[in-house]
Amino acid sequence: MKHFLTVLFVLMISTSFGTDWYFCDAATGADDGSDWTNAFETWPPEAWFSGTAARGDILWLADTDGTSIGVPNQSTWFDLNLAASGTTSFTICKATTASHGSETGWSNSFGDGQAIVSGCFQSDSDYIHIDGVVGSGDGPTAYGIVFRPPADSDMADGRALINVRYNVRTHWHIEHCEFDGMNEGPGPGIEQVKFCGLSASGINFTIENCYIHHFPWVCLEIDLVDSYLQDCVITNRRGGEKIGSEGYIHGALMTVNPGTTTANFHVRRNVWEDCNGTAFIESTNTIHDPHGEVYIYNNIFRQGETTRSLTNASIAVTNGCVVENYLLYGNTFWFVNGHPESSAGVGIYGSDATNEIKNNLFINMDLDAVYGAGETFEYNAHYNCSNIPSGSNQQTLGSDPCPGAPSDMTLDFATNSGLTLNSPFNEDLTGAMRGADAIWDRGAYEFDSASPEPEAAGHVLFWMGGMYFYE
Repeated sequence: MKHFLTVLFVLMISTSFGTDWYFCDAATGADDGSDWTNAFETWPPEAWFSGTAARGDILWLADTDGTSIGVPNQSTWFDLNLAASGTTSFTICKATTASHGSETGWSNSFGDGQAIVSGCFQSDSDYIHIDGVVGSGDGPTAYGIVFRPPADSDMADGRALINVRYNVRTHWHIEHCEFDGMNEGPGPGIEQVKFCGLSASGINFTIENCYIHHFPWVCLEIDLVDSYLQDCVITNRRGGEKIGSEGYIHGALMTVNPGTTTANFHVRRNVWEDCNGTAFIESTNTIHDPHGEVYIYNNIFRQGETTRSLTNASIAVTNGCVVENYLLYGNTFWFVNGHPESSAGVGIYGSDATNEIKNNLFINMDLDAVYGAGETFEYNAHYNCSNIPSGSNQQTLGSDPCPGAPSDMTLDFATNSGLTLNSPFNEDLTGAMRGADAIWDRGAYEFDSASPEPEAAGHVLFWMGGMYFYE
């Protein structure tokens, strides 16, 4: 079945209803994008995007080091704006040895590495699919497409590597991509510039199997409805010592609902790590419930740098805002402690009574910030924690349930059974069925002493007509 689906994926991509176009900086032909011999040689081919490209087309990217794919002047954006065409998508796809469209001029050396895109682009289009094809987890060379700033001095304040915030866009799918903020060292880097990886406002977005890391402001700025952020690694928001006069406690791995419409947004099976700032996930505007809930489940939140622990909270609501229907189910929080200038530890600060915190596992933490206007806190487990909120069916653990942390967050033993929930909350981070051994374990992982550690769930091979096909 796995080989059949792989072949089917290749055939579907290669026989799209639109036109296949090609980018390769090693091409030596007519530079018209018609095949690998005549592929576009410089980026972006703006005349093509503005006058020729259409929904239904595929743009194939060969390997490149980022010097030829980029927007050198950050005072302007590269615009990806295409005419509407029903539900047909425009696809940017990493070429691989297995799937690369035309054979004319193709070399396998074009498809065994990464396509590195340097600079920013924005879009006012619907139905866009960006597929790096390969990559999952936090491997720094695993992803087919990498987005990054061209150089420290070239990033403009307030930019995003991908900006989808003009009007409300629909049906974007981004997968197997790396967003690298290039802010990896303890030194000044690009800390004086506020920019992020992806800024998006829309409906029916799916962001999955991406590695988003080392941004000086926020990694993700999200205002989404009926959408999914899943199977990603979001890590290392580094604000450094100061950003202007704001101080280093500001910023987040993700800000949610910078507008007022975020709803039915699923944040699941992600790893959130090492946030130097306000929170791992921060809500910055009051949001009531026009469409549905914000679901945060089966995630890992951890501070790998336990000597720094420079985050105010894991989930925070700031600026005096109120949110409704934030539902935190089956997450594991490890060493998420307060910044030395703040007393906050973890929780939904300033929240509404409709929020729920259930079936979570807290390890080595101060839970003083789990407070608000009476949110439900029940069926949680905790080890070596202080200031534990009151709530029904709590479990205080006598020994460390995750002795392999932070690299291995799986359970060393079963917890007391948590609250049984319906689909999609009845699977753990790996896809294992919860409660299969009659115990619904608390935290992101289900424990099963009779089985080896489960392998990660199969990744999505392709997406078509609202359906996912897995290997």
